[in-house]
Amino acid sequence: NSNDFRIETEMVIFNRNKQTAKSKAKSKFISDNTIISSDGFNIYDNGEKIIFHGSANIILKWNCFLN
Repeated sequence: NSNDFRIETEMVIFNRNKQTAKSKAKSKFISDNTIISSDGFNIYDNGEKIIFHGSANIILKWNCFLN
């Protein structure tokens, strides 16, 4: 968990000092208006960048675009 999103996966390698994480297992990222499912991920650059691996699907909640 972070302040911005939650990750659900079977196995992850996390480095708290460098704020990095990676996994080769199926993963689900969940935030307020977005869900991303992928075959793995790599969070790097002090937690600022994410690369999703393999097949990835994104679901954007429609209400986030309505104002």
